Amino acid sequence: MVAVFISGRPLWMNREINAADAFVAAWLPGSEGAGVADVLLRKADGSVNHDFKGKLSFSWPRNAVDAAVNKPGHEAQFAFGYGLTYADKGDLAPLPEESGIDGLQAPAGVYFARGQLAPGLSLQLEGAQGAAATKVTTVPVALADNSLTISAVDHERQEDARRLTWSGKQAAGAAILAEPAQELTRETNGDLLLVLTLRADVVPATGSITASAGAGKPLPLRDALAALPAGKWTTLGIPLKCFVAAGADPAKLDTLLRLHSDAAATLSISRVAVGAVSEAEHILSCPQ
Repeated sequence: MVAVFISGRPLWMNREINAADAFVAAWLPGSEGAGVADVLLRKADGSVNHDFKGKLSFSWPRNAVDAAVNKPGHEAQFAFGYGLTYADKGDLAPLPEESGIDGLQAPAGVYFARGQLAPGLSLQLEGAQGAAATKVTTVPVALADNSLTISAVDHERQEDARRLTWSGKQAAGAAILAEPAQELTRETNGDLLLVLTLRADVVPATGSITASAGAGKPLPLRDALAALPAGKWTTLGIPLKCFVAAGADPAKLDTLLRLHSDAAATLSISRVAVGAVSEAEHILSCPQ
C-alpha cells in the first residue's frame, strides 16, 4: 500500500507511515497532480517510468508538538533534504507513535472533540447489569455480546466523530467518566447546557433512549432525537439543571454523560461540551 500525503506543510504522520509500505509527501501539486502518478506507476514492461528526484524542503517533525522545523539543532524525524529514489534501500524501522499531546488541547468544558477526550476523562461501554464494562482506548470496539459497538466516523475531518450502534438485543450504554469528579455547580446556576453535536442515524419507533449524568435518573431522549433532522449533523442541548433535577450532584460529577438504549439505534457524535443556549439548535425539555 502506497500512501500519498497531500499537505501544505510537514506534519507528524508516524502512524500513517508505519501503516504504509511506501509513503510519498506530495505537498500541494495542484494542476500538476498527474506528475504524482508518473512516479508511482511503472511502464507496461515493468521498468521505472519516472524516478523520484524531490527532496524534503523542510525537516520533518518527530512528534505532533515538534514545531522547530529547519531550525539549527532540530532533531528531526527526517532531516532537511531527505528523500529516496527507487535505487535506494527504503527499509525503515517502525517509528514511535507517541504524539506528544496529552489528551485534548481544548478550552475548559470541552469533553470530547476532534476524536479525542479531554485530559482526565475516559469512555466506557456498559452492558447488561453485572457485565464487565469495556474501556474504549481505540476504535472500533464492542461489548462481548455485541449489544453496543463504537466506531470512527467522519464529520468535519477524518475520524473526528464516534458512532454508537446498539443492536437492541440487550440494553447497553456508553459513558464519559471523569477522574477526579468535576465541579459544575457554577455552570448549573448559569443555565448552561451540555451540548452534543450529533447525527441521529437510526432512532427506534419504540423503546427507550436516555441521557444521564452522575447518579441522577435517566432523562428520556428518544422523542427529542426523533424530532431532529434525519441523517443531518446538528446540536442538541441538555440543560444541566435537568440533570440536577434528576438527582445528579453538580459538585462532584464523576459521570459527565451516559447514553443508554434498550432498542436498536445508531447515533454519531462529534463533540460534547458545556455551552450556552445560543450554541444549541435544539434543546431538550426537562421532564415535568
